[in-house]
Formats: sequence, structure tokens, C-alpha cells
Amino acid sequence: CSSDLKPAEEQFRKEFKEFWDYYDYKVSRQDAFKAFKALRRKGVEFEIIMKAAKGYMGFLKHKRIRDGFEQQQKYPAGFLRNEYWKDYVDFQYRPPM
Repeated sequence: CSSDLKPAEEQFRKEFKEFWDYYDYKVSRQDAFKAFKALRRKGVEFEIIMKAAKGYMGFLKHKRIRDGFEQQQKYPAGFLRNEYWKDYVDFQYRPPM
């Protein structure tokens, strides 16, 4: 029963759902949740993870619109692992002038 879960686990599930709903490549949910929990347990704040996800979506859009290149989106777990996400925390998509 969910009331047996530690409060942190419950919080991670809520946060992960928000991340999952936002990240539009739905592959390997369980694996992605494991990667997400590992990041959160290391002390990475949820806001930072979401900022990175939004930056990554902006980067993909940038590639598509500016470079005419449809880059394959990373699996959610792959995005969250190996600090890959860190590259996108501060990425801002700017439409071409």
C-alpha cells in the first residue's frame, strides 16, 4: 500500500510523473524512474531536472528549425544518466530572426 512508502519515495513518484508527462519520448518508464530517483537521491533538485528537460526540448527544436536536422531524442533514462542532462540546464531556444 502506498502509505507504507517513505515520504521521499512518494515525492519522487509525483515529481517523476511530472517529468514523464513533460518528456515526450515515452520509452522504458521503470528504467527512467530508477535513473530519476538516483539523481534525486544524489541531491539534484527537481527544478534543475525539469530545467534541463526543457533546455533539451529547446535544443532539439533548435536543431530541427535552425539546422534542418531531426535529431533522435534520447531515451528518458539515457537523458537522466551519466550527467548528460547537465548540458541542457541553461540552454535557451531562440527562434531565428
